[in-house]
Amino acid sequence: MKILFIVSKFPIISETFIINQITGLIDRGHDVHIYSRVKGDTGVLHPDVVQYGLVGKTIFPLADGTRLYKRLNGIKTLLTLAGASPTILGRSIVALKKCLRQKKLWLFYENIPLLQHRFDLVYCHFGPNGNIGTQLRDLGLVDGRVVTVFHGYDMTTYVNSAGANVYTELFRAGDLFLPISRRWKERLESLGANPEKIRVHRMGIDPNHFSFQPRLPSPERPVRLIIIARMVEKKGIEYGIRAIDQVVGKGINVELSVVGDGPLRGELEALCRQLGVSDRVHLLGWKNQEEVARLLWQSDILLAPS
Repeated sequence: MKILFIVSKFPIISETFIINQITGLIDRGHDVHIYSRVKGDTGVLHPDVVQYGLVGKTIFPLADGTRLYKRLNGIKTLLTLAGASPTILGRSIVALKKCLRQKKLWLFYENIPLLQHRFDLVYCHFGPNGNIGTQLRDLGLVDGRVVTVFHGYDMTTYVNSAGANVYTELFRAGDLFLPISRRWKERLESLGANPEKIRVHRMGIDPNHFSFQPRLPSPERPVRLIIIARMVEKKGIEYGIRAIDQVVGKGINVELSVVGDGPLRGELEALCRQLGVSDRVHLLGWKNQEEVARLLWQSDILLAPS
């Protein structure tokens, strides 16, 4: 099966669950490509991104430069692709007509690279990317069934800001909706999704990467706690740090490692200084999956204050 993943940003070190899903499908013999709306940071890469050559499998919109440059760049790309395969020219004419009719010519020029592939499945992570997937298919820029995974913010914060009808077209045209829990299944139904198109599909991990080992406290070292999360408000890292302060105040020897990064890093560093626990709380930044596994093996307690 030929599958196109639509994501907001790639590569991105924090979305290991998407990388695992992509590599799992490749391991099972599927031909997987990635459509990323924004280019991610290639300076810090998950090892599987390198091992599987995922950056080379990623298609980015031709969105840089002025409007004229975009058109010229798009036409140049189209001529190159059409020269390699005449069928691409036929597909592009159909897509061009649809984009002109719907007054979305800019989408045609941005997404010409998609025309070199025929997909069986368009797999969208997060609701807004589901909207993009159905739109690209409607314009003839991609083909295949559109599946959308809903994770959380896309049914709460995003809906609150974009409006309750933001998924009307997706719910009509999408083929399958995969919320990660029963709670989000009920939320999708309340937003108007057809229950017959919804299946709960959890985003799990491979437990073989995180084998259990017994933890025994030792008076010769601190109890080691670890948080693994993006540094955003909903992850509750602030409360983990405040808890460490309270425990240290009771004379208990503990240390906290925080794996992750984000917009609140500066505030969390300031909080550590304010509470006087900078020597007890270590903000480690992003780590890849193998590094996270190692840190977990070295820790006594996983703290999840989200």
